[in-house]
Amino acid sequence: LANKLYLLLFKIKEKLLAVRGNRIWPQTDDKSLLSWNALMNISLTKAGVVLQQKQYLERAAAHMEWMLQAFEQDGGLLHTWKNGHARITAKLDGYAYVVQALLQLASATGNNNFLLKSRDLLEVVSRDFGSEGGFFYFTSVQQQDIPVRKTDLYDGATPSANAVMAHNLWLAGMCFERTEWTEQAWLMMQNMSDSAVRYSYSFSYWGIMAQRYAQGLKTVVISGERAENVVSEMRESYFPESYCLTLRKDIFNIPLLEKKFFDGKLYIFVCTEQACLSPVSSVGEAFSLLRS
Repeated sequence: LANKLYLLLFKIKEKLLAVRGNRIWPQTDDKSLLSWNALMNISLTKAGVVLQQKQYLERAAAHMEWMLQAFEQDGGLLHTWKNGHARITAKLDGYAYVVQALLQLASATGNNNFLLKSRDLLEVVSRDFGSEGGFFYFTSVQQQDIPVRKTDLYDGATPSANAVMAHNLWLAGMCFERTEWTEQAWLMMQNMSDSAVRYSYSFSYWGIMAQRYAQGLKTVVISGERAENVVSEMRESYFPESYCLTLRKDIFNIPLLEKKFFDGKLYIFVCTEQACLSPVSSVGEAFSLLRS
């Protein structure tokens, strides 16, 4: 009896499957988004740094190379990718998260080419997304089918694109000595400070930036052939208001790194927005400068 029942159910399911196979299948959304990929890249980099897992950093670097190859076109970025083709002009969040990912990768891997790429993309954002009030529009000036261009200031399911851009401008402005970028970042933060204090849950990324500004954002340049080992030692302590770069040879197209490499010597430079302090040769001395 059991076998007969099993065969009957099997035949019924076969007939149901044949009928269902003739129906129109529901569409699936299997495209890749630039912004979401960039957020994943940031997560990989942070995990690699915190957990001291080199494979995460290698995966993040390889993923970034793929993103730039897949989504970049004519010096700009596109929004979606599927089956080898990217389309639709990227929105501000895509640019903001990719630039942040590049800045984090440059610090974590010591590959300063990522830093140079972040500068190029920031130039595109300033040209195509800038507004009169100092913030950035969510859509590019190249996108002609948008009747009204809006600005994204609130944190939602993802961080506010303008808040991320302010942080990007601040870091890149210090690295490339672009005072117009650091001044714009400060102006953006000042304009949002009241809202961030009154409605902290909606403006948490602005709050993070304000906190780091209050502590005094610093850049750290570790110069020398053993720079990578020193970076690992420094990361055993947490200084969220510092941004660290390594230097293993002379680099002249990044102003912050100019004339800071000396053969056979290890130096750690701690720099503020105004100037770099006298270099030190030990992690302990660098920590003292960061705390002060």
